[in-house]
Order: sequence, then C-alpha cells, then structure tokens
Amino acid sequence: MLPFLNRFLNCFGLAYLHLMEPNEVDLASHDVMKSVTPYFRKIYKGTIITNGGYDHPKADSILALGDADLVSFGK
Repeated sequence: MLPFLNRFLNCFGLAYLHLMEPNEVDLASHDVMKSVTPYFRKIYKGTIITNGGYDHPKADSILALGDADLVSFGK
C-alpha cells in the first residue's frame, strides 16, 4: 500500500508526521486503514504524532509500543 510513501517519505526532512486514526464513522465505511499509526511507524523514521480516539491509557499504550512519539488530543 502507498508504494510512493514507502520509498520517499523519509527523504523530505520533515519535522514530524501528524497522523489521524479513523473514527467509528470512517471504520463503518470499510474503506480506511484500521491502524494508521503502526503502519506508518514501519515506514517513517522521524517523529510521529498521532490523534483520534485516544484516552490516557490508550495513549500510554501506543507510546510504550513505540508506534508514536507524541499523542495529541482535541475535538
């Protein structure tokens, strides 16, 4: 999936990559990735910020797994 990103994402010198996890409406469409952040961690070597549906325990978990460097919260 996304072969262009697989080859070139790390070449741009980005300060960070900010990702948004799908919400319930997105997931109901079955036309989105279920776990965006772990997928991109395998590709992108820089700082990853993730957002979307996180509470404190879920944020702690994704940080402990190393799939994200920061978690943002907001509505």
